[in-house]
Amino acid sequence: NGDVYTGQMLNGAAHGEGTYTWKNGAVYKGEWKNDKRQGKGTYTWANGDEYVGEWKDNKENGQGILRQTNGLRYEGGFVNGQKEGEGVQENAEGVRFKGGFKADLKHGDFIETDADGKEIRRGSYKNGRLVNEIKK
Repeated sequence: NGDVYTGQMLNGAAHGEGTYTWKNGAVYKGEWKNDKRQGKGTYTWANGDEYVGEWKDNKENGQGILRQTNGLRYEGGFVNGQKEGEGVQENAEGVRFKGGFKADLKHGDFIETDADGKEIRRGSYKNGRLVNEIKK
């Protein structure tokens, strides 16, 4: 199909260290277990977005860093491929959101600062909706 795997194998499955390159240009380099991304690795999408961190059953799971070509950067927890738990998200202008995430949505208390580290606002989100805000 045009995909290429180079690396360690066990019983015909990717297992250990290896690199998988998809026909569309996406690349995963890291640890494998029973043909699944498992452990630590880096996935680069064809558009240049990149995730570096922990994997379980082919999904981002644990601590990681997601860098997107639009300038958005997230560092924190992931569960089943979604932002989950505490994390820091920064946009291209340097505005930082530090707070909770649940199922890829902002959730819980947060503090937002500008590029110089000055607090802009704080408050809380629930399932991606702002429910309390204090502007500085």
